[in-house]
Amino acid sequence: MSAARRGILAAESSIVLRGAFSRENLAGSALDPEAYATLLRRCGELGALDEGKWLHDHLARIGLDRSTFLANLLVQMYGKCGSVDDARRAFRAIPVPNLFSSNLMLVALAQSGHLDEARRIFDEMREERDHVAWNAMIAFYARAGRSRDAVGVLRLMESDGHKPSSVTFVGILSCIDCPGLAREMHSKVAECGFQSDVRIATGILVMYTRCSEIPRAKMVFDSLAERDVVSWTAMLVAYAQNGHILEGKELLRKMPVSNLFSWNAMIDAYGRTGSVEDAEQTYRNMPSRDLVTVNSMIGAYALNGKLSRAMLLFRTMDAQGLRPNRVTFCAVLDACRNVAEARLCHACARDCDLAGDCTVGNALISAYGRYGSVGDARRVFDSLPERNVVSWTAMVAANAQSGHRGEAAALSRAMDLHGVSPNGVTFVNLLTACSQGGLVDEGCEFFASMWRDRGIDPEAQHYRCLVDLFGRVGQLPRAEEVMDLMPWEPDALTWITFLNSCKIHGDVRRAASCAARALELGHLATPVLVKGACAGAGLWRRETENILNDLEEFCL
Repeated sequence: MSAARRGILAAESSIVLRGAFSRENLAGSALDPEAYATLLRRCGELGALDEGKWLHDHLARIGLDRSTFLANLLVQMYGKCGSVDDARRAFRAIPVPNLFSSNLMLVALAQSGHLDEARRIFDEMREERDHVAWNAMIAFYARAGRSRDAVGVLRLMESDGHKPSSVTFVGILSCIDCPGLAREMHSKVAECGFQSDVRIATGILVMYTRCSEIPRAKMVFDSLAERDVVSWTAMLVAYAQNGHILEGKELLRKMPVSNLFSWNAMIDAYGRTGSVEDAEQTYRNMPSRDLVTVNSMIGAYALNGKLSRAMLLFRTMDAQGLRPNRVTFCAVLDACRNVAEARLCHACARDCDLAGDCTVGNALISAYGRYGSVGDARRVFDSLPERNVVSWTAMVAANAQSGHRGEAAALSRAMDLHGVSPNGVTFVNLLTACSQGGLVDEGCEFFASMWRDRGIDPEAQHYRCLVDLFGRVGQLPRAEEVMDLMPWEPDALTWITFLNSCKIHGDVRRAASCAARALELGHLATPVLVKGACAGAGLWRRETENILNDLEEFCL
């Protein structure tokens, strides 16, 4: 919640409590329990924790805190205010807790992210669990992205003899991202007779989109007897997000009522697939535009290297009466061509009170780091009120890109001291720094630390960094050994990385082998990269004519 929003709620709560239920009115008297109930609910809605605590003390003085009805509302109020410790104390103090008490405590814990503790309460409820408890547990797992846990609760619900409701499916469909589970949920919806419910059917469509199962999403869309604007838009987004541009354009033409969301989705889709001209035409033809439209267009420009157009559109936002938000700044900072433009965006972010926003700050660190202004990046990093793993990783990357390898490694160690665990991207930057600096031992230690100390499974880019690490210092047999030990076949970029190392160290035999393998894999950039690497490695010899012939055929 923003500081401005908190201020509004605090002012509103003060006004409420100065009215009919003010402290002065309550100090020496007792009101009807329903009046207290109204006031407690209002405190929860407004997040008025201080006033809620005062009311709790008042109820304790007059003995009404022992009422299960009001005690339950105290738990609910503390939960809505985000004070889990107070909610726990209020829950434990209830003389005779009922099912409503447990449900409220479960919700208070889950809303604050204490899902494991919420699950313990849920498990203790056993036979008392009602549909509210089942649906709440499923919904909170879904919101946290824990799809398998949500499905597990659903299966337990059915085995306990409880039939899922439409509310159950609305919750669980929102988190499924595995094709197998998606089909299972679709079958369950049909078994329970909800397949004709437009809201549920649209949820299934969106679920299949998340799993990139567009034919199944289209099948669900076609089966709808009645379609609302949400279902039409969901199908359009399915096409747009998965690169089905022609189908998306045709659907947009057929839509009874196209809304801004639909047009914005198409601009985003054109940007993702490199169709900048189509994105511009859509932008011009729109009956109206909003901030999302401009953000999508700036993002399309930035993604496709049209950086000057992105900056120009950003500068015209004020004339259009649009105030940039964090999405705008993330898009435009990605489009900055130099430090001066990054500083201009930084100044605009300050004017919009967003310079201290963690997401915007992370984008600023990345932009400054990209152009070698590590000092600016560090000042942004130090000024952030809150930092997450992305902030630390961006700062590690800024130092790594500028050759400050010692500082990059020191930052990774400092993350632990601040209770932030490095992620896979952090290790890519650390390994890149070690590779550029020829720090073989340090790089090997970072690579081993990923899975040994952090439980992070190395991905293709981590192995590629390790190949580059050994290759740059001339340890070509060790680089080959890494490629042999990879849990999957090396991709074209890995072979080209190794080819460049062979070129640097003049190993023609290995370079010829790498060139052949890279061409076999057929990456779009492979012909140009291989040709340049072969030239540098002196491979223009008779024994490699077959590789060059393959290259010519590939290019044609």
